[in-house]
Order: sequence, then structure tokens, then C-alpha cells
Amino acid sequence: MFNSNKCNPKDLVLVDAGCEFFGYCSDITRTWPVSGKFNDDKQKSLYQMMLQVQTELIKEVGPGITLDQLFRIMSTHLVKGLESLGIIKQGLSSSTSANSDIALRFCPHHVGHHLGMDVHDTPTVERSEPLQPSMVITIEPGVYIRNVPSQKDLLTKVGKEFLGMAVRIEDDVLVTTDGQTVLSQSCPKSIEDIERWGVVSSRN
Repeated sequence: MFNSNKCNPKDLVLVDAGCEFFGYCSDITRTWPVSGKFNDDKQKSLYQMMLQVQTELIKEVGPGITLDQLFRIMSTHLVKGLESLGIIKQGLSSSTSANSDIALRFCPHHVGHHLGMDVHDTPTVERSEPLQPSMVITIEPGVYIRNVPSQKDLLTKVGKEFLGMAVRIEDDVLVTTDGQTVLSQSCPKSIEDIERWGVVSSRN
């Protein structure tokens, strides 16, 4: 949770970082295993589920959609993903509002934000404002499984085995006239690429 914590080889580490280039900001997040290899199937399955959620969300980006709509789409995918892994009780995803409520308990930071000359750019633009070509946003679904009251009533016995795990995957996405372009696509995020990168890094 804190930057002073020692990294345990069996843990996942989440890094949210970026840089400025000619006055414009970037903002990406990657989650990877400290050891370079995912420690167990629970880590892999949670990570793969979140990667699939992010992949589906990026496909939805285009002119006319709003960040609020993307959040609702994320909520549906996230709740279904948590149910499929047995982390939360079955049958909770009864409506859009129910999905959004559950998603906020596990992902309290919404789905993304505008990006430009500031990391959180154009703060006066509402999340209900339709996206337009040439806008840049982040797509950053996350899941944080914690021992907190807001999650306790949803978690199953299996879900409690995931306590302490967190995964967020964030990319910078340019809205184009016919869809989107992922500006940060060269940064590895598949399980195979992350583990391949981890092996190379451990040799250096």
C-alpha cells in the first residue's frame, strides 16, 4: 500500500506512472508479479479477467460515447468477471444500477479521465459529455479486493482467498473519427509478454 513497503516475490506490484513530452502528459498503469512470474492461478485469473475487461472497454471508445457510459459498461463486465471467478456471490448483477453499485465497491476511481496538458485534464468537462475526435482519455479499470465492510457482504469463501490482491491496467486512448487508437500499446500487458519481460529483466 505504501512506497516504503518491501516487495515480496509472491506479490503483485501496481505502478501508475507517466511522463511529459512537449507539454503533453501520459498516464499508464501496469500490474506485474514481483518475481517476474505470476505466483498462482488466482493471480493469473484475476489479471486475465481485468485485461479482458479493459480490452472490451477500449473497443467501445469512439465519438459520441461518454465516460459515464463506459463506466456502466465496465461495471457489467467487472461484476460478471468477479462472479465467474467465484469471488462474489452469484446473481448480484440484476440491473445496471446494481452493477454500478457493486463495481464502485471494487473500483472506486471510475473508468478513466481526460488526458492532455495535465494528467487529469479539462476538469470542467463532465463525464456525461460525449467524446469527440482528437480527445485523449485513459481507460483504467481496476479491482481492489480488501477486507472492508463494503465488500464483506459480497465476497464468497473463494473471494476471501483473493483478499489483498489489486489489479489495474491503464492505457492512453486517442478518440478518432471511426473509433480509437491506443497510444500506449507498445507497453506490455498480456500475461505472456509480462512474464517474458520479467525473465529478461531478472537476467540483467
